[in-house]
Amino acid sequence: MTEELKESLHQRGIASTVIQRFVDDKIDCRVILLMDEHTLQTYLPAYGDRVAVHEMLEKITDVQKRDQFFAKFGDWLADRGINPYRMAVVDKGSMKEMVIKYHVFYRTSSQIAQFQDGMDDVCGMWGMVTKHASVFQPLFCNLPKPLMNQEMDRIIRCDFSELGSNARTSEDETVYAWELFLQDIEDGIAVVHFRSGQHSPLWLSKAD
Repeated sequence: MTEELKESLHQRGIASTVIQRFVDDKIDCRVILLMDEHTLQTYLPAYGDRVAVHEMLEKITDVQKRDQFFAKFGDWLADRGINPYRMAVVDKGSMKEMVIKYHVFYRTSSQIAQFQDGMDDVCGMWGMVTKHASVFQPLFCNLPKPLMNQEMDRIIRCDFSELGSNARTSEDETVYAWELFLQDIEDGIAVVHFRSGQHSPLWLSKAD
């Protein structure tokens, strides 16, 4: 991590100990700079809880320390669908794996499914993304950047229905709505965020 990036994180109010943990866990902190304040305030406590759970799990060497772990984090784990109370001391490695799976997969699975469904509502776009994953990879796997009309025109070719049909009319309206939406983003008129919690990630378009 560069010193410039560390300074930017400090200016966002992130403590040095947390920044060092990001470095140790090899987290791409450029993504954090893109978070709005609501998302940042939601993300950091959740990340801190996970770190604390892992650190205390590492220290379990006997039944007494295991029970202390239960007393501190048992309810936290249960709220996330993880039952820790049958864990033996030798099971702490498996418990760490479960916490990681929750944080990476289960915590966001419903929002991701909603995002995919929302994209599929727009002419089955998520199906196109999965079918041509390598083409869409720069949009989903690199540092986020605003969608531009030019970029969408480059990777998407519309297979329109017959001219004059009802389906063609609907398709023309959808494409036009997308063009307006992307132009608003490009012109800085529409500011689009994916928020965490109850707001994130929702897929919105003017075609709705």
